[in-house]
Amino acid sequence: MFVANRKSIWRNLLDSGGLEDECIPGQSVVELLGENRVLIENHRRIMEYDLERICIGVSYGVVSILGRNLRLRHVTNRKLLVTGRIERLELQRRRDP
Repeated sequence: MFVANRKSIWRNLLDSGGLEDECIPGQSVVELLGENRVLIENHRRIMEYDLERICIGVSYGVVSILGRNLRLRHVTNRKLLVTGRIERLELQRRRDP
């Protein structure tokens, strides 16, 4: 229950201060950099990986990157960079309890 309260505290601060969601600690951020790179910060795990589809767990669900010749170029416990011909990004939100 404390985690839910902490999230609502951050949400109230963001809403009242006009701040962006990136300010929430641990919030996943997905950035499309041109047409050939995707940067994901604060990812949870790599769920699927092949040359045409990479699925990454994030704090609010799963981000799927679809395209051709996809590669994980830079992976740390906080950031990952996907390169290749990006054709589509999909977000599947997790269900809240």
